[in-house]
Amino acid sequence: MVGTTACAKGNILSLQSKLFAFFIGIVVVPLTVAALLISLDVFGLLRHQDSERVAGAAPGAAALYNERVGAINDRVRSIGADPSLKTALITGDSLTIESALRQALNGKQGNLDFAMVLDSHNKLLAQVRGQPMYLPGAAAPTAEEMAATRTVTGEPSMASLLAAYTIVPVINGSSSATVGTLIAGDYLDNTFAEELASSTGIDVTMVVQGQAVASSLKNPPGVTNPWTVAVPPSGTQPVRATIGDHPVDAVVHALQGNVPATTAALMISGPLSSQARGQALLASILGFLIVAALGAAVLGLALTRAIARPLRELAKGANAIAAGDYDQHIAVRSTDEVGQLARAFNEMTGRLAVHVADLQESREELKRSLARFGETLRSTHDLDKILHVVLDTSVDALRALGGTLMVVRPCPGGSELTVAASRGVDASELRLQAGEGIAGSVAMTGEPVFVPHTLGSGQSHRLPLAAPVEPPFESAIWVPVFAQGRIFAVLSLFDREDDSSFSAGDLDTVLSLADQAGVAIDNVVLHQEAQRLAITDGMTGVWNHRYFQLRFDQEMDRSARFRRPFCLLLCDIDDFKYVNDTYGHPQGDSVLIELARRVRSEVRDIDVLARYGGEEFVLILPETDADGGARAAEKIRRRIFESSFGKDRSIPVTMSIGVACFPRAGTDQSTLLRAADVALYQAKALGKNRSIVFQSPEEGKAS
Repeated sequence: MVGTTACAKGNILSLQSKLFAFFIGIVVVPLTVAALLISLDVFGLLRHQDSERVAGAAPGAAALYNERVGAINDRVRSIGADPSLKTALITGDSLTIESALRQALNGKQGNLDFAMVLDSHNKLLAQVRGQPMYLPGAAAPTAEEMAATRTVTGEPSMASLLAAYTIVPVINGSSSATVGTLIAGDYLDNTFAEELASSTGIDVTMVVQGQAVASSLKNPPGVTNPWTVAVPPSGTQPVRATIGDHPVDAVVHALQGNVPATTAALMISGPLSSQARGQALLASILGFLIVAALGAAVLGLALTRAIARPLRELAKGANAIAAGDYDQHIAVRSTDEVGQLARAFNEMTGRLAVHVADLQESREELKRSLARFGETLRSTHDLDKILHVVLDTSVDALRALGGTLMVVRPCPGGSELTVAASRGVDASELRLQAGEGIAGSVAMTGEPVFVPHTLGSGQSHRLPLAAPVEPPFESAIWVPVFAQGRIFAVLSLFDREDDSSFSAGDLDTVLSLADQAGVAIDNVVLHQEAQRLAITDGMTGVWNHRYFQLRFDQEMDRSARFRRPFCLLLCDIDDFKYVNDTYGHPQGDSVLIELARRVRSEVRDIDVLARYGGEEFVLILPETDADGGARAAEKIRRRIFESSFGKDRSIPVTMSIGVACFPRAGTDQSTLLRAADVALYQAKALGKNRSIVFQSPEEGKAS
């Protein structure tokens, strides 16, 4: 009943969400689309206005630039013809020449920024310089740089691109002799650009080799880096460009008639006022959309609450039923969907009352089963016991008549399923291949199979065919048990005690138990693997030194208690360093692995072979006297010596073996080990590739 109440609440919320989405769709979305379309049109209009303004003003600005530059030539020639300047040049006095030059500059209409006079040998006599203001990275040309342009051909010098000037000879009228040279003109600096901008109402920028040298645009405070400019192609229509940090619409003209615009350009530009106005427009649209969305939300909320009002009575009754009041009945006041829901709740109340007792009993049984299940999983590492508890818990929890737990094991050609636990069914002949029968299909696909008591027509064709050896059923569940990163087993449950069919909830319960079983199986396998790794050598797979010590203690105690002999063989590969140095350590490792395999093949199952350290191995031979130990050692030595090692059998390997027997060589561990080590040392000293049985000094004298 709690689930039903939650479902009803979910339907109300879903209805509210749909209404809200509906209002958003019919109010906000059309307004948003319309606003975006209008903003696009306005953006286009503003951009067109910017472009038209620049395109209209550009010819006038270019003409004024050419007029201003062209007038410099006549003004310079007028100064060069000034009599007082000629007289001063004849005197040759620099101060007199500079004074005459200043008077000539001030006396002529249209002052120039600078003027300089050179003698007949191109030596600077006097100059009058203004205060040029260029952008960062550009500096006013010197007198020498401007004078040098008289002899330059081809590409103009940087001086002629940073200033507009004329070079004229100063001629003595009485003698027609050249008494000096006059260089004068205007700096093409920020002041020049600002004068053009104030006359035309549009910004002007001079660009030389990709760097803005002068502009009427304001230099941002603190900026000392040169302004870089990607000069657009020349044309009559404005294009988008960036001058320093200024995005502009610009028309490009060549700075000089014989210079390409890519070298030196005059960029006539206007700011992107459409950008700022467009941002203001977007802000207005955003505010409008927020107001519209809030209005739609308020309207949707009001409508939703009005529609939900008739459902409150139904929700109140559903809550009472969820609290356990199964005598609660909801009044059916209409024939619409709300009334149909009320009738459904009333019918469900009666059915719930019938099933409450059964559910309580099942719950208690399930709790007891799960308690046993959890206790077993926590307290044992016995895999067989865990598998039986998994099956028993599943059968008890679902009140099934029987079940099986089949483990999936690899076999030649695939996998097979064998019964690890069964209850209530005959599983004596139950063995399947992966893919065979229903359990085999689950083992192959990993998908659970759930068969209700009565199969619907839409389900029967998806059910795998049962194998003849599988138990018969009317209702059943098969679920995979995942462990070790694979499908470890298949859990099957058949029929219920009360002849009812399994439900989807039963399937969920079994899947949950299978998940917990998988975790427990993983823990058991990991525990077993950890135990194995703790007592085996990781490279060769034989027992390690720790396990050898344990078995050595046990064998020593057993042999002493029952007065039985046993032998200890200490084996060492001869010249193993030579193998590593000659063939490499990987080949040396493969020799150790192959040697361990050969030795293991020559000893009994009760014998203990362990890696003692490095290239040394040790063998415990229970129930073996000195003669038996000698024969075993010699058999092992020949097995190693007779066949070379390596993939191509090109690595010769020999082994020396020291044999010590209990109790002749010693009656405690340290003495017996020392005796085996002495015998091994003797074998090495006598030329290696041999086995020696330890003899006490008394035995040596007797022999």
